[in-house]
Amino acid sequence: MIKPIRKIFERAELSKSDSDTAYFLDLMYTGEQMTKLVASGLVSCITDDSKRHRYSQIYRLVRADGIGEWTTVIEEVLTGPASQYFNPVVNGMQRQLTERLSKGSWQYDATESIYNCVKRLDSTIENLPTKGAGKTWFSYFATLRNKTRGHGAISADLYADLCLELENAVTLFINNYYLFTDVQWAYLYRSLSGKYRVSDISDNATSFHYLKTDRNQNFENGVHIFLNKPTKVELVYSNSELNDFFFPNGGFTNKKYEILSYISGSKDYEDATAYLIPPGDLPSSETEGIGKLDLLGNVFTNLPTTQQSYIKRHQLEEELKKVLLDDRHPIVTLTGRGGIGKTSLAISVLKDLCNDNRFSSIIWFSARDIDLLTEGAKPVKPHVLSEDDIAKEYLRLVEPEEAKEKGFKPKPFIEKELGKSSIGPTLFIFDNFETVKNPIDLFQWLDTFIRTPNKILITSRFREFKADYPIEVSGMNEAEFHQLVELTSNTLGIGDLINSAEYLDELYNESDGHPYVIKVLLGEVAKEGKLGKIKRIVAGKDEILIALFERTFNGLSPAAKRVFLTLANWRSTIPQLAIEAVLMREANETMDVEKAIEELHRSSLIEINKSDKDGMLFISVPLSASVFGKKKLTVSPMKSAIEADTRLLHTFGVGLNTEIHLGVEPRIIKFFRDIAKRVSLGKDDLDNYISILEFICRKYPYAWLTLSSLYEEENKIDKAIESLQSYLEFTEDEYQKLTNWQRLAVLYSKQNDWNGEIHSLTEICELNISPIELINLSIDRINAILSTHKFSSESEKEIMVRRVISSFNIKLSAITPKASDYSQLAWLNLYVNDKSEAIKALKSGLKIDSENYHCLKLKKTLHV
Repeated sequence: MIKPIRKIFERAELSKSDSDTAYFLDLMYTGEQMTKLVASGLVSCITDDSKRHRYSQIYRLVRADGIGEWTTVIEEVLTGPASQYFNPVVNGMQRQLTERLSKGSWQYDATESIYNCVKRLDSTIENLPTKGAGKTWFSYFATLRNKTRGHGAISADLYADLCLELENAVTLFINNYYLFTDVQWAYLYRSLSGKYRVSDISDNATSFHYLKTDRNQNFENGVHIFLNKPTKVELVYSNSELNDFFFPNGGFTNKKYEILSYISGSKDYEDATAYLIPPGDLPSSETEGIGKLDLLGNVFTNLPTTQQSYIKRHQLEEELKKVLLDDRHPIVTLTGRGGIGKTSLAISVLKDLCNDNRFSSIIWFSARDIDLLTEGAKPVKPHVLSEDDIAKEYLRLVEPEEAKEKGFKPKPFIEKELGKSSIGPTLFIFDNFETVKNPIDLFQWLDTFIRTPNKILITSRFREFKADYPIEVSGMNEAEFHQLVELTSNTLGIGDLINSAEYLDELYNESDGHPYVIKVLLGEVAKEGKLGKIKRIVAGKDEILIALFERTFNGLSPAAKRVFLTLANWRSTIPQLAIEAVLMREANETMDVEKAIEELHRSSLIEINKSDKDGMLFISVPLSASVFGKKKLTVSPMKSAIEADTRLLHTFGVGLNTEIHLGVEPRIIKFFRDIAKRVSLGKDDLDNYISILEFICRKYPYAWLTLSSLYEEENKIDKAIESLQSYLEFTEDEYQKLTNWQRLAVLYSKQNDWNGEIHSLTEICELNISPIELINLSIDRINAILSTHKFSSESEKEIMVRRVISSFNIKLSAITPKASDYSQLAWLNLYVNDKSEAIKALKSGLKIDSENYHCLKLKKTLHV
């Protein structure tokens, strides 16, 4: 028994000891919840199709103010036009409710019990047939509901008489129906780390448990049933604790609709914006193929004819044409944001290819479900959504002779055609690939069967697959932008208004060269008859923002959504290491920020640029995407955490794309300085930022130097030493090594760590660039330490001193030494008990200057 049913039965059992009236009413609640569970489960089993049968039923249910509408939906899903799209994996759910059965079957007996309840209230009701389908249970229940809870007023004695029959009617159904006995239910919650929390709703939901370790899947949070894969039950609401279950309960407005728990009686609201588009058959897209193969140039094609106000994108067109004409790369993908011009670019290049002899045919398949028009986004009917749709459309266009044969199947035919087309080398185009059912599975199917000289071109907002040749379509360059503005403003008759260089610069920068956004903004100028604030206009275009970004955003992983909302909350050019560091602070849930950023870039929601100075990456969010993200943030449960992260990002300073050439160092220095200031003023504790600071240092090792200085200011010498050591592990620059080994020697001296100081001085002596004067000073310090302090490890001391002796000898051989140089060398040899080498060095010094004070003093010591 699944949990929502168990919980409401527990409620009914408690009322059973109260009164027959209370028990009857709770049994009715149980029947209502069961009806909504069945309707929701059946609707979730309808696969997507171009006529939107599943959406049409959901559209009705979120608006339903009575149980009768839910019963009607059950009937239509089981026997109406939607039934042909029912997932065949669970045909048992259909069959158990549509098969006509007689007394002795659980379906008939359950229906008879509910019928008997109605009969007690209405003796004029027609007799129950000797055979009937299980679905009639729901129509009788709706009648019973209307005669009791809905509109009736009956006595307590009659309630008592009805309880036994109603209890039997409900329990028979719940204990036997396939949806509750054989289908597994679970609530899926995906954390920011990508890991799923699977909460079993049915007693046995083991089919979902693979998600506990598989982080490569992407399913929405919510209630799911397992068909051949997890499938969301869109109209059942709960949480990962499963402490309550809610169902739509009418009260639909353009913003929200009511949801009700039959278990607790609680009410809440859900967002209605996903269900505002009217159901039914939508018009075809303006970019759908023409419906037949016509000769265009040298090629038979069904390319769409519409292509208004297109500005040539020369560099992209040349790249695309080149890769389509070669014999490599069987699959090519055009990726980019919605409305960026992928489809127009593809059509322009393909029409050019029709004058070439590379392909005999070019076949166009459209999955577009939204046309982005200047006056707004309009929903349209996608032409193909699945392998079967593609196969049938190809068959209709090509009309092969073998299709007349008995037992002919379209799908195997196109699989063979992808490998070797019967109509010559063929280019297959799949427009708006992100809209198809299961894009990854469809891509794998195409990739399995495609063979050159045939090729495939895909246009898509995001690219979750590999083994293709990707071409990214971004915003227009300035020359293309000005051409588009001139063409559009002339068409709209606003050429005299668009003459401000300042406005055009703002329009280009804020639109990010996005052609659809540019057209919309110019359309607003035409409507208002004056220039307006661009940011304000974009912020007011909710329907456009939804069309451009809603589907892409909904398809993101939780971590990618978290990163995007953070970036959108503060529209600035941000170093990637800054966003990674801030989001990986201890207060946040663990997530792979780098992977999330890659996902956002693949989905064309952000732009990434590299600094020529240091190779560091900088992230920016286009204005339209940022406005969309801020609207999403207002209702996000992550809002508080994102606000805290944004305040920390502010510490890195505002950044512009024009400043990327400066590299990341100025931003890091500002960040460290601000932290140091807060700590020094007692407004914060350095420990609160250590994980962030160290992360930045690991990504940008030069920052270890700044962190070391910060630690030193806080008198955390041990940490300052560790930071310098981390930097020295990274750098290969000898000048940097020299400077920082000197710093390290001073820090060790402050700690009275003589071993560490000698090690640092030894490293200085071994550097090729160390001047003799610095080496002299270092050896003087080494000798001073050795003369006044005893080492715990004589062997370690000897190794370091011999390293100094070796490097000093090499240095002396390359210069004209002084007598004092040899006296230093002699003392070093004495500290490793090598008296003969010490005497040899002394003699060399005296030979240079027989009156040298240091040599004469050493002569007495050695009794030479």
